[in-house]
Amino acid sequence: MSGNFQFSIPPDQVETEFSVLIFDLYLLYRKYFNRQMKGMSLTSVQWQVLSSLVRNDGITQTEVADLLNKGKSPVGKTLDSLESAGWIVRKPNSKDRRVKNVFLTDKLQAIDPELTNVLSDMNRVAEADLDDASLGQVKSGLVVMRENLRRALT
Repeated sequence: MSGNFQFSIPPDQVETEFSVLIFDLYLLYRKYFNRQMKGMSLTSVQWQVLSSLVRNDGITQTEVADLLNKGKSPVGKTLDSLESAGWIVRKPNSKDRRVKNVFLTDKLQAIDPELTNVLSDMNRVAEADLDDASLGQVKSGLVVMRENLRRALT
């Protein structure tokens, strides 16, 4: 390698590229969440799966993977660890016994106050220097961008 690669975006602008900012935020949110939840033995990856079940309890393993835009194998491994830890149970589908539906257990309810505090605190830290109008614009813009990308992927 010569080390002479010239990226089409000037180096001083890469840090402020929107996609780079979004990816950085994602990584920082994960790191913050993992640090705060360490005592409860719950990772951000596990929380992504659990939060999909909070919204859609009883969906199939495949539907969990689809909702999270992740492969079936990595999601299956996460489900294995969640089941071993007592966060979820998997039950055979009533129409197709090969298919497993995934259900939350009461364990999540037991940590709901702490989890809610961590999530609220994380948002409070991230949003600290934004006024309500700016925050509203950021959220509205992100919702539009998410829908644009969803449409592009269908």
